[in-house]
Amino acid sequence: MTIKPKSVRKPEASPSIHFDSGQPEADRIGRLEKKFSAVQEDLAGLREQVASLTAQNQELSAQLAKALAERDEALEAKAAAEAALAASKPKPRELVSYADLASLPAPPKVVGVKRPISVEEVARIQAGRGPTARTEFVRLYFEGQRKNKLSLVRSTFRFAGCDMRAVLDISFVGSSVMMVLARAESKQGVITALESIKLKYLSDFDELDAKWMARSIREKGNPTQENAVKALALTKFVARLTARMNLATKASSTHGYYARVIREAEASLKELEMAAAQSEASTMAESEPCPPEGEAMEIVPLKELESAAAPSVASPMATVPISEPSSGLQN
Repeated sequence: MTIKPKSVRKPEASPSIHFDSGQPEADRIGRLEKKFSAVQEDLAGLREQVASLTAQNQELSAQLAKALAERDEALEAKAAAEAALAASKPKPRELVSYADLASLPAPPKVVGVKRPISVEEVARIQAGRGPTARTEFVRLYFEGQRKNKLSLVRSTFRFAGCDMRAVLDISFVGSSVMMVLARAESKQGVITALESIKLKYLSDFDELDAKWMARSIREKGNPTQENAVKALALTKFVARLTARMNLATKASSTHGYYARVIREAEASLKELEMAAAQSEASTMAESEPCPPEGEAMEIVPLKELESAAAPSVASPMATVPISEPSSGLQN
């Protein structure tokens, strides 16, 4: 910091004093007093400048001392950091013999701490299931979305604010009914989101209900025909879910859910086939004439009976003629 001293009026050179014997004494004294006063003022100004310079010097000295102290502290901190870094560096490995390794104590065995299971998990384990509860899924059916690419359909779901983590799969029953496989706990959220884009939720829709099949293959009051319609609905349902299951990863929950539902549907289909076979067998037994009294009945070997009855137990679809639907569920 450069300090510029204040401008000081230089004292004028006092002229030589000549005593004029003819000049009055009072005038000479007055001039001398004025000159003395001017010199006193100049001296006072110089003293003020000295005091100001002294204060500035003291301030600069204090700033210099503070800067030097900070520099010393920074140098000490840097030296300490370098020393700590040097101490933290790994030392060069020393050669160790096999005898030294054998003399070292065995490391302590680390035992993992397992989380205690809950009462619900104990009950599931005792029932022969896994400790984790199985995620429940629901099939939601909507009307208003025609069959289209699933990537485009998912984009409409995101536009509606639907949580895509709750949607596991999207498929179509025919061309006008959309099925959404969702998590059970997110059912209402998915329905609300899709209804906001004018999709109609079909709460009473069931693919396995005969009323959703084409009218040309329904005949009310005919139980044989109704069983055939149910069997056709189950067949189409199993075929559609099998196609969706094959697209899912085998280890995924979607694949497991579809496999479980398909097994249940196939079991129901077998029950229908067995019921149709029993009904056909009873109808054939009632239509056969009874032998007259006194006439001996012909004994037929069991193998011949089984071979004769084998073609009639094939399937209920083979005994009941069913016309192809003009409109209905299409895969």
